[in-house]
Amino acid sequence: MIDKTRTTPDNGKPDALFDAFGGINEGYVASMLEGDSVVDASNGLDGFVTDFEYDGLLMDPDFLDREIVIVNGETGARNDTEESSTATVDHPVSTKEVTVADPAPEVSVDQIVRVERLINAIREDGHQAADIDPLKMLQRTNEHLNPERFGVLPKTLAASTHLLAEANDEMRPWLAKSTIGEAIAELKSYYCDTIGYEFGHIHSVEERNWLQDQVENQSAMQFMTDAQKRYQLELLTKVEGFEKYLHATFPGKRWYGLEGLDALIPLIDQIILQSAFNVKQIVMGMPHRGRLNTLAHLLEQPYESLLTGFLEGRFAHLAAMEAAGWMTDVKYHLGSRADVDVNQDGSTDIMLRLLPNPSHLEMVDPVVLGAVRATQDEAPDENDPHLEAMALLIHGDAAFAGQGVVAESLNLVNLDGYSVGGAIHVIANNQLGFTTQPNEGYSGQYCSDIARGYEIPVVHVNADDLEACSLVAKMAVSYRLKFRKEFVIDLVGYRRHGHNENDEPRFTQPITYGKLEPHPTLREQWARRLIAEEVVSEQEVDGLVAETFEALSTAMQAVDGSGRGTNRQAPADLGLSPEPMQGMEYPETSIDEQRLIKLNTQITSLPVDFKVHPTVARAFGRRVQAMDDGEEPNIDWPHAEALALGSVLQDGIAVRLTGQDCARGTFSQRHAVIWEQNTGRQYSPLKQVEGAKFSIFNSPLSEAGPVGFEHGYSVFSEASLVLWEAQFGDFVNNAQAVIDEMIVSAKEKWGQDSNLVLLLPHGYEGQGPNHSHAHLERFLDLASSGNMRIANPTTAAQYFHLLRTQAASLSEPERSRPLVVMTPKSLLRHPLAASSINELSSGKFRPIRKFALSKSGPDKVKRIVLCSGKVFVDLATHPKINTVDDIGLIVIEELYPFPEELISEAFESFSNYEDVVWLQEEPRNRGAWDFVRTPIASIVKSGIRYIGRPRSPSPASGSNWLHRRQQDRLIRIALKLDHED
Repeated sequence: MIDKTRTTPDNGKPDALFDAFGGINEGYVASMLEGDSVVDASNGLDGFVTDFEYDGLLMDPDFLDREIVIVNGETGARNDTEESSTATVDHPVSTKEVTVADPAPEVSVDQIVRVERLINAIREDGHQAADIDPLKMLQRTNEHLNPERFGVLPKTLAASTHLLAEANDEMRPWLAKSTIGEAIAELKSYYCDTIGYEFGHIHSVEERNWLQDQVENQSAMQFMTDAQKRYQLELLTKVEGFEKYLHATFPGKRWYGLEGLDALIPLIDQIILQSAFNVKQIVMGMPHRGRLNTLAHLLEQPYESLLTGFLEGRFAHLAAMEAAGWMTDVKYHLGSRADVDVNQDGSTDIMLRLLPNPSHLEMVDPVVLGAVRATQDEAPDENDPHLEAMALLIHGDAAFAGQGVVAESLNLVNLDGYSVGGAIHVIANNQLGFTTQPNEGYSGQYCSDIARGYEIPVVHVNADDLEACSLVAKMAVSYRLKFRKEFVIDLVGYRRHGHNENDEPRFTQPITYGKLEPHPTLREQWARRLIAEEVVSEQEVDGLVAETFEALSTAMQAVDGSGRGTNRQAPADLGLSPEPMQGMEYPETSIDEQRLIKLNTQITSLPVDFKVHPTVARAFGRRVQAMDDGEEPNIDWPHAEALALGSVLQDGIAVRLTGQDCARGTFSQRHAVIWEQNTGRQYSPLKQVEGAKFSIFNSPLSEAGPVGFEHGYSVFSEASLVLWEAQFGDFVNNAQAVIDEMIVSAKEKWGQDSNLVLLLPHGYEGQGPNHSHAHLERFLDLASSGNMRIANPTTAAQYFHLLRTQAASLSEPERSRPLVVMTPKSLLRHPLAASSINELSSGKFRPIRKFALSKSGPDKVKRIVLCSGKVFVDLATHPKINTVDDIGLIVIEELYPFPEELISEAFESFSNYEDVVWLQEEPRNRGAWDFVRTPIASIVKSGIRYIGRPRSPSPASGSNWLHRRQQDRLIRIALKLDHED
């Protein structure tokens, strides 16, 4: 197929070879087949084409893989009456103007075309021949790049390189070689040595040209000075010495050492050094492998602190942490922060943060991105936000290919609500996933292949080539700084020991480990080289090893024995509070009525020239009228939310709301963004509120990545109310690992404070098993030690005060915690869920509500029905409710912390009750029943019985008829209208 995407020259006129549509000019090609052309068809072009393979040229867009000029006239001679032509083509490799000098008599145009195709192949496919495996076990070949395969003749290789001259040839040193063959060999040395470059998948011409210049413009490559080489040797000696010391001192312990990928530390060190001149802070995420080495030698955490982790049973402070409510975590999950003086002279500081992470690999990726975005968003307006903080993510090879959260995270990086101006990714590739070989772990050629789909440059580098590692680190930082995009470094090494220090790898990889045993370490290789170059002496090398051992031994002496080492890290150094978690409090969150009215005017006013959809216009009209009578319950759920968020903004607290379809709202309820019907222009009323910034973004259709991102954002944001809304609460289980490992346990494990609000639409309305249920029981199972709040409010006013309560906690980090809200669907506009202005302008959030369905007062109540959420409205609006005269209702609006004292007081007001039941619409094995039954049983004198759906593996029925039948049945039983079976 002819490529119709190719462009014409910059002057807008078609050249001889390409027609006005950017396709091949068939008439011109036909003229090329005549005898007066450089292309002599009768000679068959050295067997390349017969009659120029006319049809093949038209059908194969790859035939002219680079820009060349075919000159009319006698063979090898320029037509004296015409100037040389210049063709500019938009092509996947280059769009620079290229002028090819007159071919020498013995080199046909066909041969020049073949050489150009070979050059393109080297650039795009050279990585497949690159020597990136330190153990030489990857089957690599450069046969696909042999000139013979492209039909390039020996006489062509011997010809002068002036035939390949380019406009900027001074920038390409390889073109300065005498012959084409020498130039090709030089080009191969760039693309097929210990670095393999993958740039061909990138569509941006500017980016491709820049990357190509970085590779081929050798004069721009900064090689190490002797001082830098010595520094690298010192660093490698510490890295290797640390691992060997741990092996010798703590046999049987595990820490997931770095050996085999020692170059990771110098590589990250170089990224930090290069970034420090532009970026203020680097936020890092990494798995457990190599973490202790990273903490020691990049974040400068004292050896004493790290060694203490191996002697944990000897220290009394751990018992104190447990008593204070801290469970802490294993040593290779913990994070840290440090201000690093990169020049060791006080001239350039950069803050490094290594976030803690669970063993759930890659789960920390979106958390780091969210943390960086929060830092950038809160930077002063005059600062470049992308220079305030940068994300640096270290991955494992098997996890990068295997974990879906990697794809979710990469999908976020170019979206308005999630972009961080580019993250640098380093894959610590030991070519093994526990015992799983690469051919068992991913389907592509490389573990990094998924990055290609997002047009991210990928560079594979041999972990035994320290200078190559330094080079790609500089390239990554420069690329991120210039283009504000992602960059992936695939650091290819090996794993010298098993998955952990107690694992025997020869069970499953005998060949690899047989070859690995005699393989010298990177420090040994580097030391030999520097000795040979006379940069250091053998005695200096031995001295560095001795110094490292001495430093570790001294640190060990400080913490061993009595365990009273003065430098060991106490809980406070990890950012943990010595105080136990405090209980919940409910501050006054009311707002003056006049302030509410003014705020309502502001958030319901639309531009004059803004044509609104009629349905949206009516909704905003109702919001205006709702403020006319302070006594009437005219404020519905989305209206109360808008007022709450607007008031929070007025208080100087920024609001970030994200989620699938959250701008409009899944149920067309929110309309926080309005679309002009003629132009599609967007308008957000809450963004007009003075005080703080309001941000709202529809999220991509995934949960784990976006929820992890918002968790990270909430941890790092100093003054933002952060909310994530599920499309339906049912889908939150796609983020279950993030919830389990981060949101509900981060404070107890790592001392992280989060105020993230999860808005989870929940309620049984006959919509089936995937549009009814927000997995309330799972959150209740995870509730402990005051780690979060779980609410199931039933009125707009309750929701209003709940949001304002959460915002108020931002000023008290010790009380800040996540909030999980079961939000309604059918109640969004239900009259019984609506509230009055007075309910917003007075009071605060109430954990319980109570009612007496008795004309004679609460002392006549015989049955107490406890419930939570929408089922209360179903009960209160049942057609037979007016026939009931002896039932009291206690509606639990906040399930955790469980309001036991308030419930007990409510029971006292129903002094003559005889029967207590718990009513829920969820199946018995779901919902709140298993959570509430124990504390309620300790309050009531007669025990408590369950009314609800029976146990079920599926949350809800897919039949609306069956749903309504079941729902009516359980309500009638609760009201004593039907007998229980």
